Amino acid sequence: MFNIPEYQNYVFAVEYDLCFLDVILPGMTGLEAMKIINERSPHTKVAIMSGSSLDEAIKGQIEELAFAFIEKPFGLSHIREVAERAAAALIVQ
Repeated sequence: MFNIPEYQNYVFAVEYDLCFLDVILPGMTGLEAMKIINERSPHTKVAIMSGSSLDEAIKGQIEELAFAFIEKPFGLSHIREVAERAAAALIVQ
């Protein structure tokens, strides 16, 4: 099984314009991974996905730190919309 803490030097070694993360990841949460990405690559837009019901504290953190929150199930058009918004935001930067 892929474990993010074990491989984080590889996972976080490259900077991306947009990253999609699930809330639940092996070895750490999506919020923890997003915080690392935000520190190492501040320009990267992070979209958090979840199919689980989240408590208000977690939702608040996602709204504060993430570029987008995507609830499962979702369609390709929703992913395209997030990608287009991220591209537009990166152009403005």
